[in-house]
Amino acid sequence: MIKEQPASWAHFLFRHWLKNLLRQDFHAIYLIGEIPTLPKDAPVIMTPNHSSWYDGFIPYWLNETVFHRHFYILMLENQLRRYWFFQKLGGIGMKQDSPQDIRKTLAYLNTKLKPESLLVFFPQGKIIPELPGNYALAEGLRFLNHNPDTRILPTRFRIESLNERKPTLFIAFESPLLHRDYVKQPEILQDAFQSLRDRMNTELKKEAFGTLLHGKPLQSL
Repeated sequence: MIKEQPASWAHFLFRHWLKNLLRQDFHAIYLIGEIPTLPKDAPVIMTPNHSSWYDGFIPYWLNETVFHRHFYILMLENQLRRYWFFQKLGGIGMKQDSPQDIRKTLAYLNTKLKPESLLVFFPQGKIIPELPGNYALAEGLRFLNHNPDTRILPTRFRIESLNERKPTLFIAFESPLLHRDYVKQPEILQDAFQSLRDRMNTELKKEAFGTLLHGKPLQSL
């Protein structure tokens, strides 16, 4: 396991780098639906789908611009060693092939789940291309948290090349779930992911792009 080593200078540099990256790589970023209200007295676990290289950057940007919480993100240890800078931003590394290290890491993550914290946890466990069918979710999320008020925030990212040279990023949230409810009924997270997918498909078919968060407006298709 690799523990985070947050540094204010790293956040300062990364915010500027990420702002330029998003401007260079995306025509626009749109929110489909609303930004959920999160209780200040409860930890939040953001659970995005994981289908692109950008998936680690987007939650950080959302936290900086919208949620303003203490940020942590669970990564594979070998990736965190390779991209060591993320350790300075709240990155925590886990050996996915070591049951002992998984237990140790989950126990450590529990110590970070405090009010006003935001932990990014990819329940798919790895990058999986967007394909029809249900999401296959790893089991680790069930063993997180001893705080009965912790919320899970199902989140969906989708990148589409439409009628602009640069692609557009779409973001949607489902209503937060109580972690204790998820432990009793793990299928509610599967249902939330499916609901996000269906809602995003419906809105894009209607050309209802949502609220512009960043970049230039999309022209009607």
